[in-house]
Amino acid sequence: MTPIIINFVQQIVARANPLDPAKVIVEGLDDNSPVTLRHLKDLGVSYVQGHIIGKAEQDVYRLSPEKSEFLKKSILGE
Repeated sequence: MTPIIINFVQQIVARANPLDPAKVIVEGLDDNSPVTLRHLKDLGVSYVQGHIIGKAEQDVYRLSPEKSEFLKKSILGE
């Protein structure tokens, strides 16, 4: 069901304005989300936000090497 919703949003964005549908931001992603980072990548989604990346903080921070490696493996499906 989630891919259908993402495709629907991408189609609306593509029709409504000249923005690239790949610039849709999927929010609320966490370890229990019904869609994987790899699946989102395959759907053409390039931007995500949520606890899977890191919890909200007041300051800007860089991802730890461990978190970067986890996300890389999640995106590549390793």
